[in-house]
Amino acid sequence: MAARADLRRLVESDLAASRPERAFDRCLEVARAAPLFRERQYGAQLLRTVAPRLPMASRTHARQTASGRWLPTWAPPEVAVGEVAFPTVHGAQPHDRDAFVVVRASAVDAATDRLPPDLDRATRAAVVAALEAARALSGETAAFRVDFVGP
Repeated sequence: MAARADLRRLVESDLAASRPERAFDRCLEVARAAPLFRERQYGAQLLRTVAPRLPMASRTHARQTASGRWLPTWAPPEVAVGEVAFPTVHGAQPHDRDAFVVVRASAVDAATDRLPPDLDRATRAAVVAALEAARALSGETAAFRVDFVGP
């Protein structure tokens, strides 16, 4: 029972740190190699829970092949307004694992999008272009509020 609680705690910690690929790999390892059947079964159950949170860039062929028994197909990403964490590169620490910026988008009852007022010109243009692309792909017409949290 302690091993299951430890795995759950580690996976929750990885997800809270915006590291779903690390959580996925932990679950996969337990599902494949845990000494007890019920531990392997719990790892597979958590793997199915974590898989939809894995970003498309982390859905590699190697991960798909290794998890094929428990995940016969990758679920498509959810098409919804929500929260996404992006890695950032800043200063002399380009590989800092904790350097993530969280982007929250939510529909608002307004005529135009609401963006943070302190965005530089390039970031503002990128956000506007991303919202326009999302609308073109989804057919959505709502205005959005976009907030950034992080470095």
